[in-house]
Amino acid sequence: RKLFVRPPAWDRLNPEQKVRRLYARLLGELSPYVKHAAALSPEGLVSAAKKEESGFAALYNAVRYGGAQPDQVQADQARKRLDL
Repeated sequence: RKLFVRPPAWDRLNPEQKVRRLYARLLGELSPYVKHAAALSPEGLVSAAKKEESGFAALYNAVRYGGAQPDQVQADQARKRLDL
């Protein structure tokens, strides 16, 4: 049995999975530098990354808590704006 399984490629994810992966990557990048980064709200996390203009917090909240279904374009644009 394999110890490590590579996550699916970006192109194989649905838009909701893409938004969640972006959040995880942003959290992973900030965790070593921001104390208690995992406890921050999406707005706080985006603010700590100094990427408020990306609009990612609103997109993540809509997907995570509002049950919204973003389209592929929104997820790809968020990735570009976050530079991830």
